[in-house]
Amino acid sequence: MLAAHMLYHVPDRRAAVREFRRITRPGGLLLVVLNGADHLRELRALVHTAAPDAGLRADAAWVWSDSGQAGPGLDLDAGAELLAGPFGTVERHDFTSELAIPAAQPVLDYVRSLRVTQSLSDPDLLVAAVASRLSGEVFRVRTHCGLLICR
Repeated sequence: MLAAHMLYHVPDRRAAVREFRRITRPGGLLLVVLNGADHLRELRALVHTAAPDAGLRADAAWVWSDSGQAGPGLDLDAGAELLAGPFGTVERHDFTSELAIPAAQPVLDYVRSLRVTQSLSDPDLLVAAVASRLSGEVFRVRTHCGLLICR
């Protein structure tokens, strides 16, 4: 069974994991894909730095939880811990890379798509604040996701 980037979106993660365990056949595997805590760190830092110019507190500007819940989102470390109880064996494989974004527009489009940006009365304030911090050079962002193989 495959659960790629979906545990972020369920309201009760523990219940979802128990259900995964229940429906996984004996000898079967559950494959879970999650992001690492440092995924897109440079992009998050850029938004944090720009947040005060848009009238936001820097720590409130980046809502990392894809579920929309307050607080930190689910990452590889927390996911491995969550899955270890019901499954017993969780094998982790990390994948890191780097995105080289050659122009500002894809970065600005991504910032515009964020839940926090869309919640603003004037989303262009945050987008403009981010744009003012882009140097025109290639913007490099590290990526980090991983696969948890649960038995």
